Amino acid sequence: MEFVYKGIRFRQTRRSNAVKLSLSIRRDVDYVSLTVPTHTPQRTIFSFLDDNMEWLKEKVKNTDFKPAYLPGEEHCCLGYRVVLGENGVPSGNAFLNWRIQRLKACVNPLIDRYSLLLQVKVKQVQYMRSVAAWGKCQASTGTIRFNWNLAKVPIRCVEFIVAHELCHLIHPNHSPAFYRELEKIMPDWKERSKMLDAFDFTPRPGRSDTEGDSGFGKK
Repeated sequence: MEFVYKGIRFRQTRRSNAVKLSLSIRRDVDYVSLTVPTHTPQRTIFSFLDDNMEWLKEKVKNTDFKPAYLPGEEHCCLGYRVVLGENGVPSGNAFLNWRIQRLKACVNPLIDRYSLLLQVKVKQVQYMRSVAAWGKCQASTGTIRFNWNLAKVPIRCVEFIVAHELCHLIHPNHSPAFYRELEKIMPDWKERSKMLDAFDFTPRPGRSDTEGDSGFGKK
């Protein structure tokens, strides 16, 4: 069993022949090995980790959080922070699918709305992984591509990217005419662009069950 507690990843093993809780740190892996007697309550384990946290943080050289989409991790979905495994939010690959479906449910009506305002036709919508662009438009084929990471940011930012890319069906550049078109349908696009640039969707490690509830709706 793996879990993240206070920024440190643990791999827990329950053993019937273990007489006490123990920790082991190796330099060639990114987790701390935790051995516990078979019937040890979880609250006892967290208490043990709290007692040794100062020592752990000194010994663990790299505590940078690497998300594994385990229960308890905190991630962003359409601008809100959600805790995996709570309030109906799944974990693992199911969470990634859950989040993407919410993005698509948001994008599709926005495309309908702005296509009507701009009097353009989108022939195909695709999704892509990219570190360079939130969206791309191929005006010659009517194809719009959206970055999967849009599933993390606020809906107002998603709407900005949809409007932006659809304007490219009329002006396949960033000319003054393009921005005039965008200004017509979204007068506050600059504000939304700044919000998108500033939004922090960095995932956060799991927390103990004593640190408060969290769920969909927490910003």
